[in-house]
This record gives sequence, C-alpha cells and structure tokens, in this order.
Amino acid sequence: AVPDDVIINSTQSLPGNRTINDVLSEGYEVRTYPELISYPPINFPEFPELTPRDDLSTNQDGQISGMITDQNGAPVEGITVKFIQPGKPPKDRITESQHWDTKGFWSINSVRGRVIVTPVDEDYYFEPACQVVTAPAQNVNFVAIPNNNPTTTCDEEPLDNSTPHWLIDKDGSYDNIFVGSSRKIFFDLDGGERKIVVNNLDISQGFIDLINVGDNGKLILYVKDDLIIGGSSKLNENGDNAHVIIYYAGHAQPQINGNTLVEGNLIVKQANIFIAGSNTIRGHILSGGQQLTITGAADLYTQLFYAPNAHVSFEGSGFIKGAVVANTFSASGGQIAVEFDPPSIDNLPFDIFGDNNGIGNGNVFEKWINPQWSGGSE
Repeated sequence: AVPDDVIINSTQSLPGNRTINDVLSEGYEVRTYPELISYPPINFPEFPELTPRDDLSTNQDGQISGMITDQNGAPVEGITVKFIQPGKPPKDRITESQHWDTKGFWSINSVRGRVIVTPVDEDYYFEPACQVVTAPAQNVNFVAIPNNNPTTTCDEEPLDNSTPHWLIDKDGSYDNIFVGSSRKIFFDLDGGERKIVVNNLDISQGFIDLINVGDNGKLILYVKDDLIIGGSSKLNENGDNAHVIIYYAGHAQPQINGNTLVEGNLIVKQANIFIAGSNTIRGHILSGGQQLTITGAADLYTQLFYAPNAHVSFEGSGFIKGAVVANTFSASGGQIAVEFDPPSIDNLPFDIFGDNNGIGNGNVFEKWINPQWSGGSE
C-alpha cells in the first residue's frame, strides 16, 4: 500500500519504482489536487518611506560637545563635565571634559557609542541633570542654576556596562548600518513596531538587542542592497523570533556565515541564499530565489522553510527542524538531520502570502504543507 503521507501526480514515481498504472492495477483510485502542488508566491511588501538618518558605524569615533549657560543665556565657564562610557574598564569609565573655554563651550573627543553626560559644580545645579547621547553629538547643552545646596543627581544608567553600545529609538532610513568590533545596538521598540530601512546592513561582528518589546513589539528591518551577518554575531539573543522580521530585496546573495545566532525571520525577495558555518537560525525562512545552500554545521529551527522555486541543497552535518517546501531538495555529507515539525499559519508573525492566494486559514494551509494521499485500498 502507498503510505498515508505520500502525495503523487502523474509524473512521479512511487515507492518501489511503481508507476501510476501499477497503483491503478492494485485497486487505488488516483485523484488530482492541483492546490497541493501549486504553492502560492511570496507577497513581498513595498518598503516604506521613512525619515533619513545619518549612517551608523560602531567602529566610528566621534566628538560630543555643547554649551553651559546661566538662566539668561550667558556662558558659564569652568564647569566640570563628566562622562560615563560603557565598555571601558571601571577605572576609565568616568572621564572629564577634555576642552572647555570662557564661552561656556565644552567638548570631548574619541567617544564611541552611548555616553551619559553630567555637569558637576559645587555652586550650581543643572537642568537637565544629565543627558544620554550617542557620539557624535552636538548641542548637548545645560543651564547652570546657582544653589547654596547643590543636589545634582542623575538617575540614568547605561543599558550595558560591558561594551560600547548605540540606541535606535525612532523609525528611519539609513544608507549604511555597520555593527563590528563586538559592539552592540539596542533597538527600543516602545511596545510597537520599529521600522528601519537600510541600503546596506553589515553585522560582521556585533550584537543587536531589543528593549521595551512588550507583547506585540516588532523590529522590522527592510534591507535593500546588501545583508551580512557573520563572525559570532548575535541578533535578538534570548528573545522571541516573532519580534524580528528581516525583508531583503537585494540581488546579491546575503552573506550568513561564521558562528552566528539569529532569533528572527528572514524573507528574501529574489536572491539566492548561502548559509555557511555553525550558524543557528530560529525563525521562518522564505525565499523567492532559485538556489538555497546550507553547508557546514548550521542548525535551522526554521518552522517554515519556504522556497517553492528553489533547489535546496543541504550539505555537511547540520540540522533542520520544521517544514521544507522546495522545488527540489538534496542532502549530502555527514550526519544531516531533517525533522518535520508542522507550522501553523496562524502563528506567522507576518502576512506574506496575501489574501488572494487562498491561504487565509489554517485548514487550507495544512492541505499544502502536509499533503495526504487519498484513495483506494488493498
């Protein structure tokens, strides 16, 4: 008998090299289900138009500067300005302004990442008491107010004392975002969606973490031209993969290699995908490309690995857990494991198939992702 989990059409061979005629002679009734072999295309979204932002590079030093004035706008000289710089040894973490003049101007050079700036003086308190800024930054200004009993306090704390880091808390469009040298970028979701459009996203050696995620927060990265995730980079480590979605529209093959960890979903419009090294990806992978190659010791807990137009080649000693939808599939190499784990359309964190493909409910989805043989008896 034909196993219950086999779906055939008139061009396929059956177990034991049997043909359709063989099956008919054994008493089976062959039925056709076109919807089972016509997988819906990916409904890739249009990228939003967002406010342009300056390029962000975690390898770039910058200057922070500002003014200190009194309540009438007159400059106040000789004020000590202290800086808390995460990522430096404790003895070097707090530094003072390198330059200030009689016009109330102060500055500090060679600063990287987020810094807490606090003016200190025995005869004044300041408004604001401190400011948290990302280098480079200008116009970090303070007002000095005379006070016989100064009580300048700053309740701000660095998000991370262990490494220089940056914070993105607004939607925006970037030409380049580069994360290297084991630096870290925090994305503040503010409980909702944080949308970032970037031409080139390069996470060669760094970390991306989410804060203020809430129940339904999402970081949505729209990458136009180039996508690189390498080294031992971590994206949303210890987070829920439903909170990160990466849309990639470029023609160049995204580079995912090294010993990376990605807790998120990757949707590729047209490029081929090559995943090498000892990467771990937990989330859905969808592709409109023609070739997907996974090599090395990659572990893909993809839930849905959807590439209906592609040849998927799995080489090495890795692991895939989920449902693989491909035009053709091959596996070779060492100890390769593919474990079927049916996904649920209701749990997809994005609407990628659209409303015109008949994929609006779990029942229809289950038909084509887990097709069943039907008909006949022994």
